[in-house]
Amino acid sequence: MITDEERLDWGTLDARANQVANGLIATGCGRGERVGVVMGNGAPMVEVLFGVIKSGAIVAPLNTTIADEAIAGMLADAGVRAIISTSEHVARLVSCTSGVPLRVVAGGGGPTGWSDYHQWRDGQSPQDPEVPLSRDDLCNIIYSSGTTGQPKGIAHSHGCRID
Repeated sequence: MITDEERLDWGTLDARANQVANGLIATGCGRGERVGVVMGNGAPMVEVLFGVIKSGAIVAPLNTTIADEAIAGMLADAGVRAIISTSEHVARLVSCTSGVPLRVVAGGGGPTGWSDYHQWRDGQSPQDPEVPLSRDDLCNIIYSSGTTGQPKGIAHSHGCRID
């Protein structure tokens, strides 16, 4: 993977995704739990998306261009137990994530109660967590407003993503 900041080979990307997965599992956010992702493009976002899936948790990536109230509503609807954000979006998440057990910020310091992404990730094992998943386990929740204008979560299973 090539970004403006770095180049990662597959082995490094896999190890970092494993670190994210193991970090989530260590905090009780593994199989079946939901993780909100509000991140700008970059290597951390890719690591997080793959890491959440490797942990067995369900990733809920949110569009960063929507209104703060819509993000708050989607996070509540998804029932997230963890939120991972890039620094430019943290301020808009502080009030709607105060009860979320794990909050991680990439790309700069975060407010009290938020962990630094690189320190958090790098403190985890790079070994594959080997979480058993079935085709029926949920993989992600994508929010779409469709024709109603009110975003609704569309859940996809691992089997749906494979087919």
